[in-house]
Amino acid sequence: MKKVRIIIIIHLIAVGIGYAQVGIGAGGGLFYPGLSESNAYGSRFGSGAGYEFFARHQILTLSSKLNLHAKYSYQFYFSDIDLPFTQRTRFTFNYLNIAVFLPALKWKSLQITTGGGIGLLTVNASKDFLSVTETVLVPHLQIGVEKSLGDFFNMYADFHLQFGSFPVRTDILAIHGIKLLVGLTMFLAE
Repeated sequence: MKKVRIIIIIHLIAVGIGYAQVGIGAGGGLFYPGLSESNAYGSRFGSGAGYEFFARHQILTLSSKLNLHAKYSYQFYFSDIDLPFTQRTRFTFNYLNIAVFLPALKWKSLQITTGGGIGLLTVNASKDFLSVTETVLVPHLQIGVEKSLGDFFNMYADFHLQFGSFPVRTDILAIHGIKLLVGLTMFLAE
């Protein structure tokens, strides 16, 4: 599965080279998937942390100041939850997604962006008699802020609202949550 993810990311970067603006980057952040409780037992995920690696490129020029961008990212994060019969259990999340966003507003030297995306989320947990590996389709909405740090770099902060759930034993765990990601983009072509 890891080889497939790497091949997809490399392919998407290669496809994006033909576009006007291409960048790669990395970031880290906080994740809280516990906005909703589980169906049967009322279990709720706690907060966690993680990181992301991504490639992005401009896909469409709508006007001289409005460009549509695509971002392909791999995110890894973790969160703990108290489950019946297994107590506190750590879940890891591997999220391979694509997002489309555009600059919505420029304020001083900051660029505010908005968009959304969808991806495959693989959830893993193993403790005592519990072993979970599920892959689900998870959409998200995002709003962010970018600040240029010269010709080849920019700093970003993205806020994501994510929706999803997956089965564990006789329960359905909700992963409706929020993410705050902060990082750096290096542009390969401008």
